[in-house]
Amino acid sequence: MKYPSVAPVLLSLLAHSSKVLESHSFRQVSPARRLVARTPDTIATATTAAASTTSLQMGSVIGVLRGGAVLGTATSALTNALQAGPFGILGLTAIASAVVTPLTLYRQAYSFSVGYGLSAMVMGLALLRTFNLDVGGPALGLVGAMIFYGFRLTTFLLLREVTVPSKHEQIKSFDKTPVLKRIPFAVSVGLFYSFMATPALYLCRASGQLSAKATAFANAGVALAWFGAVVEAWTDTQKLLAKRSRDGSMDFHGPSKWWYGVSRHPNYFGELLFWFGLLMSGFPAFVAGGISSLTIGKIVPLVASLLGFAGIFQTMTGATNRLETKQDDKYGGQMAFEEWKSKTSKLAPTTKNLIGSILPVSISAGLAAFAIKAVRFLLAA
Repeated sequence: MKYPSVAPVLLSLLAHSSKVLESHSFRQVSPARRLVARTPDTIATATTAAASTTSLQMGSVIGVLRGGAVLGTATSALTNALQAGPFGILGLTAIASAVVTPLTLYRQAYSFSVGYGLSAMVMGLALLRTFNLDVGGPALGLVGAMIFYGFRLTTFLLLREVTVPSKHEQIKSFDKTPVLKRIPFAVSVGLFYSFMATPALYLCRASGQLSAKATAFANAGVALAWFGAVVEAWTDTQKLLAKRSRDGSMDFHGPSKWWYGVSRHPNYFGELLFWFGLLMSGFPAFVAGGISSLTIGKIVPLVASLLGFAGIFQTMTGATNRLETKQDDKYGGQMAFEEWKSKTSKLAPTTKNLIGSILPVSISAGLAAFAIKAVRFLLAA
């Protein structure tokens, strides 16, 4: 069953706010022009012209009803909103909501799983399409990281749901809210995702305008985002392979090597690194010209960006604590689990496992550097 999306409404509001919603199909003929025709020939000519105009108007109405005119206007409005002006966050919200809403209507839990990854990818693709980004600039590297991150996460979550029966049942168990009542929630989630992606939008807007120091700082953020994306991709895959054949087992089987020999939840650690790197890379775009040059037009998206990262930080640390409790309840007392727990940190690596972190960190950094170059080449082609 197909469900309606609120995205067209948001896009229409965006178009109206951006003053690009213009309709030439419903212009009325003025009374003065209607009174010009006096002679029978003129009246006949006017009647034919009126019929032709009416036919054109009806065609326009049909076109609008079929969605072509609205879609074209909305797409133009969305592009304009992303490129400049105060409606950039609204544009990102429209994109994220258009992705999250139908998925949430299908499966409520998809708002924070498949919809989460897919919205990051689609927002990245929208930025890539909207801006003419420098091949060697940080913006292209960051947009590439968003696309990779979103595609990889979406693919992983769907694969896990298909191959791990308990995950499939867990996803279904969240379908408790009536379908149409999920729409406001889905839009609010789309707004949250737009806050998280706002630094990338403003880095794209500032592409080619940053100083050398600001560009270097942004590039460091891009590298960190890619590093986090690689760590999460590696550790998600490692955990899936270790758990898939032992779904429902009460015995601890790991994983406990590589990144899992350093951190008990390195996938969550990688995710936080990704979003912090994204925030870091976009920061120079907000403060270009110095703190004193900050205007309300930059303060609002900067605050939104900080709120977005604060939200994902709270979400991931909360998930870490819940999983810690679940693991303690399930595996507590088992020798293999207790030994692994004593050697690892909960989230970020610490000094007690500094030596053990050298190899996974080095490999992840190398993979991230390779991925940046490969994605730059592919996106620039």
